Amino acid sequence: MLFISIIHRLSDSLILVICSIMPVPVLFTTTVIRSYHQVRQTVPLILLLLIMSCSKIIKSMKKLAYILMSALVLVSCSQNEDLQTVSSEKGLTLTTSVSAFDGEETTRATVDGTTFFAGERMKLKVICPFVSTTEIGETTWGHSSDGFWLMKWDDSDSSWINLTTIDDVDVEGKYTVSTPWSIFDQYEAQQTPYVYTASTWSENVEFLAPSGSLINQYSYVFYADQSLLANYQKSDLLWAQTIMQTGSYRVHLDFQHVLSCVEVTVADANHVLDNTTPVVTLEGMPDIDQQEIVVGDYYAARSKDNATSYNYKQKSRCSQQDNGKVLGIAVNGDSQASVVAFTDASISQQAVYTAYQVATNTYRILVPPCTLATSPVLWLRAGSKRYKLTLNTVAALGGEGKTSAASCVFEQGKLYKIEMTITE
Repeated sequence: MLFISIIHRLSDSLILVICSIMPVPVLFTTTVIRSYHQVRQTVPLILLLLIMSCSKIIKSMKKLAYILMSALVLVSCSQNEDLQTVSSEKGLTLTTSVSAFDGEETTRATVDGTTFFAGERMKLKVICPFVSTTEIGETTWGHSSDGFWLMKWDDSDSSWINLTTIDDVDVEGKYTVSTPWSIFDQYEAQQTPYVYTASTWSENVEFLAPSGSLINQYSYVFYADQSLLANYQKSDLLWAQTIMQTGSYRVHLDFQHVLSCVEVTVADANHVLDNTTPVVTLEGMPDIDQQEIVVGDYYAARSKDNATSYNYKQKSRCSQQDNGKVLGIAVNGDSQASVVAFTDASISQQAVYTAYQVATNTYRILVPPCTLATSPVLWLRAGSKRYKLTLNTVAALGGEGKTSAASCVFEQGKLYKIEMTITE
């Protein structure tokens, strides 16, 4: 009864409030409720119903709030997943640099600059040596021989771009229009060490193997006649290797000069050479004109994408101590490729290398790193005039002291500065 009395008092107050703010017919019809007394008797029941309804409404609101929160969480997760997908699917970012020859302050990859020359080509080999499965990036899915990623230097943007020829033909060694795959679109974040090995190359060499298959190779080719800028630039073999402990989106390659370089400065105080066009040659060198020079790669033995024969794995695999060292020239036999050292008996040591004129009275000749049994001779010819300098001392090659009377050593990546004084 106390409860009913309390409810009645509350209902009186409630009815007065409701009536003051809202027309009564909205809540009750006159046909059902005839008097305030009737309303007063029914208010406790109405309030109980309202309380129950409010409870249900509150529960419904809680459910609705839970549903809305769940939807927001799902949307948020979806947005986060999209962001992760975008960030994880972006391609490889490749940066490069060129280190100078040992013995000079600035590099001469472009002779007169410090970077790659316009249109220079690079081949990149990706190897995951510690897993047996082929990881993304190790193969080009048949779009190039030996699984090389092929690029060229865009001088206008100072960056590497996917390699295509002017007519889009023969990039893959096929006589059809080619659409090479790009390394920059590859997802390379697998949790396994990656080895990136790159080098410059100048010619797409094709030949028919005894088996009848067409072999395609992207070869660095050495030129004995370097008097033309193009031949000098092509002969400047650059090589780089970097190891990432796990796959990465950002890879940096620091290229090294792997040949030796002889720089000749002509001292002509008496102007003997005025009004002449001197030609500088180095004679008594290994005969490797237009041969492919091979650099050792310790990880090549674990390469998974290779041509069936005459491939990168056969030519470049080496011991760990020879990794990054020039091994010699590639020789294609009846069934596979092999490497022959520069001083091998099968290679003549009487070749003539012609220098490129860098500036007035300054010449450069790129030479293979090797030890020669007989010292080569540097010649300068200007009309009927002849001058020579035998390179049989360390002093002549920029050092001190003497070597044996008839030997000469050219170290890999080293620049030898020689001054040749002209006198009558």
